[in-house]
Amino acid sequence: MRIFISVVLAMLALISLARAQNAVWERLLCPCDGVDLTDVDFVNADTGYTVGGPFVVRTTDAGRTWLKIEPKEAKGQSFHAVSFPTAHTGYVAGEYVFKTTDAGMTWDSVHRVLASDGTRSYAVGIGFNSELYGHVLGPAGAVYSYTTNGGATWINQIGGCSYCETLIVRGDSIAFFGGWTQSIAGVGGEVMMKYGKKYIFPPNLNKISSSFRVNALEAIMPHHLWVGGNRYKSASFTKNIAFTSDSGLTWHEPQTELPYTITAMAFADELHGFAGDNQGDIYLTTDGGFTWELDYDGILYEPINDIAISGNTIVAVGNQRVILRRTVPVSVQELPHSGKITMHPNPTVGPLTITLDEDGAQEHTISVVDMFGQTSMHTTFVGRTFAVELSPLPPGMYRVVVSSLNAAVSQGVVLLK
Repeated sequence: MRIFISVVLAMLALISLARAQNAVWERLLCPCDGVDLTDVDFVNADTGYTVGGPFVVRTTDAGRTWLKIEPKEAKGQSFHAVSFPTAHTGYVAGEYVFKTTDAGMTWDSVHRVLASDGTRSYAVGIGFNSELYGHVLGPAGAVYSYTTNGGATWINQIGGCSYCETLIVRGDSIAFFGGWTQSIAGVGGEVMMKYGKKYIFPPNLNKISSSFRVNALEAIMPHHLWVGGNRYKSASFTKNIAFTSDSGLTWHEPQTELPYTITAMAFADELHGFAGDNQGDIYLTTDGGFTWELDYDGILYEPINDIAISGNTIVAVGNQRVILRRTVPVSVQELPHSGKITMHPNPTVGPLTITLDEDGAQEHTISVVDMFGQTSMHTTFVGRTFAVELSPLPPGMYRVVVSSLNAAVSQGVVLLK
């Protein structure tokens, strides 16, 4: 009898814990019956878009309510990916890429996603860093395409990964691909960064290539990269997340066991992030990925397909038209370049102009840090605008840190040659 009571009490404790976890998430249903929501993107803390089937769905109140849009210009199309660089200009992608400049009221077809043999394909990811610069990625054997003029023309390239699953964009010409390959030896994960016309594989990629099917990526430029997916019991890494904080020189896996396939990831900064799995669960980390705690106890048939963070707005979408909105803010900040500092052009071939959104009367220090954590350049200036020349440095990824007596801000910069 005592054993029975102990078991019942333990079960009640687990139920109570699950209810407490789910209390911070509000479960909503998209007004779009019968579709799986596959992608979500927020322009700011209030305005966001998600897609699934023939629908584009918009919120203007931080995810509390959603309005369904069915583009009449795209009748018969199914959308898999969405990217809105501004509140009114955005792109959705399936077999075709459609563009709107009036928040979804009207749409124009601007691109067709093709396979490498010229046959039709579909997009697994789309990302626009601005109204002009964007990237679209197809699955196995598809063509990777990018535009520099808002979709007026596209440049097609054979590349990406063997079986592509995910795309994230972190600059006008910077994109990360993730996916997997399969051979007689088994399944192997693929991750690469592309800037300009060059493909770059992170160092020591073999640390995640063995028996790892990559489904999700996240990057905080220039050093931090998180990879999520399905680990097929590799000898070196046994869990479903791997991450690096030094541009791939060393890779880590969590101390926490994440038992199911990771299907979505989003980080607000180098420490605070979320991961969703194919069982509908959402995990939270506050130490960059070393430890995770269950933040939402999901439903088996509602896998998490994407997560978006903008300020204190955190929204996840998944199958069965589910939308999850976190109602309790976490201690996160906007990305380091959100309004406090701007640097252009980025990427650059050398000249870089730094503009501060604050009083320029005090002295500021500029440090340029390379991907190995070494300071490559160091100088000081007074004012709101300063020009620095990076051409003496080798091409690659750098973090430019601007500090004063009161604060420090930074941004990732890519140097081309």
